[in-house]
Amino acid sequence: MSCYYEVSSSVDLEVIGSSAPLDMKWREQLDPWAPNCLYGLPHSGLLPADARFPDYILSEEGKLTDYTFDASISRYWFISKRFLEVIRQFKLDEHQIFDSPIQANGMMHPYFILYLVHERREFVLWEKSVFYKRPKAIDWKQAAIDKKMPEDNEFEPVSGLTFDEFVKLDNSRLIGRKEVLLDRIVLEYDLLRITWPAHQIIVSQRLKDAIQQAGLTGMDFKPADWIAGFADKAG
Repeated sequence: MSCYYEVSSSVDLEVIGSSAPLDMKWREQLDPWAPNCLYGLPHSGLLPADARFPDYILSEEGKLTDYTFDASISRYWFISKRFLEVIRQFKLDEHQIFDSPIQANGMMHPYFILYLVHERREFVLWEKSVFYKRPKAIDWKQAAIDKKMPEDNEFEPVSGLTFDEFVKLDNSRLIGRKEVLLDRIVLEYDLLRITWPAHQIIVSQRLKDAIQQAGLTGMDFKPADWIAGFADKAG
């Protein structure tokens, strides 16, 4: 069993209040697509020190939680001061933090955008991992209508893929389940981003436990069961 977890936004409306808890507003003088503004920023690598984000306002039905979200910042963590104080006690992969207060109930509340700099595809032992190739791309919407999801025996296990070969299959929606072997160096971190092949930020068991013990709100955890294990890269 993996000792890491994926983090996702809570969908419990009792907790978050609304499925879209935040509204955003750009200041008139800012171009959202400028190189130092949200939509012009790179997806990996260091962001400019003067990176600019919109103003965030709690929606009418939204509730303030320690971890919140907006579709425009899906590759970032949007966290409270309390959350930031907890994770600073742990080993995070290289990261940047930007002030991004939330306006709610006529007050400004201190919040922060946490950005993990690296995608860490190099931590994946690609040719030692096993992926499950579908015979054809699946129309998930039709499968849900037909109430017939693909069975495990409909997938062909493939291994020895390079990163480029994986991406080609994944872009064609031909990759199903994953049994990913990671470099043992991952175990040195409590928080890191594995964009390929999982498109996930993962947290260690001990960080997950600390988050829950601190009573931080707004997130759900799911075991990162696509992680098959850890090994030495040169082994």
